[in-house]
Amino acid sequence: MKKYFSYLSMALIAFVFASCGLKGNHTSSGRAYELLVVVDHGVWDRAAGRALHDVLDSDMPGLPQSEPSFRIMYTSPKDYDSTLKLIRNIIIVDIKDIYTKASFKYAKDVYANPQMILTIQAPNEEEFQKFVEENKQTIVDFFTRAEMNRQISMLEEKHSNFISQKVDSLFGCDIWLPAELANSKTGKDFFWASTNTGTADRNFVMYSYPYTDKDTFTKEYLLSWFPNLPSYQTFNYRLNLMSEAINELVKHLITFFKPTDCDSMISLIDSMPIITCAGKNKTGKVATEIATKGYCSTKNMYYFGLKLHTLAFRREGTIPFPEMIILSSAEENDLTVLKREAADSLINRYIFADKIYSDFSFWGNKQQEQGVTMMTPVKAIKGEEPIITQREKAGRDLFSTAVSKVRQPIESFFNWLNEKTNIQRAMKVRSTSGLLVHTMGKIAIAFIYLIF
Repeated sequence: MKKYFSYLSMALIAFVFASCGLKGNHTSSGRAYELLVVVDHGVWDRAAGRALHDVLDSDMPGLPQSEPSFRIMYTSPKDYDSTLKLIRNIIIVDIKDIYTKASFKYAKDVYANPQMILTIQAPNEEEFQKFVEENKQTIVDFFTRAEMNRQISMLEEKHSNFISQKVDSLFGCDIWLPAELANSKTGKDFFWASTNTGTADRNFVMYSYPYTDKDTFTKEYLLSWFPNLPSYQTFNYRLNLMSEAINELVKHLITFFKPTDCDSMISLIDSMPIITCAGKNKTGKVATEIATKGYCSTKNMYYFGLKLHTLAFRREGTIPFPEMIILSSAEENDLTVLKREAADSLINRYIFADKIYSDFSFWGNKQQEQGVTMMTPVKAIKGEEPIITQREKAGRDLFSTAVSKVRQPIESFFNWLNEKTNIQRAMKVRSTSGLLVHTMGKIAIAFIYLIF
């Protein structure tokens, strides 16, 4: 969870803010740090929109892994309906030549409660881009502070009295933590609490040690606890040397720790992006030997990086278990990768996949030769008579829905993998070996968690 918060920049005070409207009577929707941008599609795809996207997508400082400041959604003004107006955090992009300069204005609890709406006004896209880049910290701080205040209000109303009392007895201070952190351990000058859940696990650790002087909190003092700790550069160098070993570890985990409930007759396949940088007009400068530019339709996003392909065994009532992990460049077609890397090794099974894997001729041959049946949602048939399309629509829609339902767990697997490891964000890698270690290392960690 977010651990770094800062107060609104003093620069915010200098801007002309205005609040308007009546307080909403509805409860706001959306998760913490989720934000909707209301902007014309054209502006969002150009430099002005990318500048705002990059501000909101910037890493939250102080975390041990790369994590964006906000979960970003966007919609056009014409689609900004009554449902979307209930979202808790909203940015409205207002670019019109009636304005003489760029500025902010905000409104609180207009359509729902709690809610913060920030409008960014500018006379043109160039002024908008400049204004956003100059005030990026102010924008981030505005919504971070709003989320922080909401969390404070929630914890004030509902928190763990047990933890509060325990921390007070051990450390002589008051603290509010969610009641969901029901498991705990204590030691000498030490306290730990956890939700202890299989997914979305949350933990809190607190400890104390004697304060001697002002140097107690210096970098040098803390490093003295770990005299043999290598530098960051040395650590990365040593880690990158383990690229091949980590790949072998992943293969070993897949081969020898297959759960007994795997359905060997049904496989699911899909891919997800591994992103070194995002943006239509951006080109990555690291790992160029293996990374290329690609497009992710699910996220409606251009990116530079890799694709992670997973062929997995279906498991009843839980996420599937991978039988094959494949890395490819971002620009490669998913079907092309499957044909090249895996199709010849598949025997006697049904494969459920997205439309992109559809190829009647190829899979027809594989069905005869290897007993492999590819099931995808029905793809539009080029040149088909409209009357035939209309006649077959109901049956095709029913079939497509059934296929999509069966293949949905592979998407759950990717969501689980990203939630556990944040594998998609590889913005901090600096080399080809670093990108491979980032990807396969996090897969290995997730598999160990999944197995044990």
